[in-house]
Amino acid sequence: MSEQRLIDANALAKFYASEFQTSLTDLTYSQYINAVRNFPTVEVVSVVHCSECIGWKKQGRKNPCCDIARMFGFGTKSFCSHGRKETEATKK
Repeated sequence: MSEQRLIDANALAKFYASEFQTSLTDLTYSQYINAVRNFPTVEVVSVVHCSECIGWKKQGRKNPCCDIARMFGFGTKSFCSHGRKETEATKK
């Protein structure tokens, strides 16, 4: 199974504790897999790290060219949901 699904594992554990008065560790392997597969996913937003973004061009000394990074003082390990990942094609 190559599909990735993000779930809130803490919420899953709390759900089983309150609904079934059991811990996830008490489940068999197949019960656990079914519980994870059937639990709703969480909403996520794709982000790009500044150092991988096409808007992150150096100007002199570590001054990002991206307005968002400049405004909020982001560093290379920061990220935002507005970035677009730089690929080999966009590096040229």
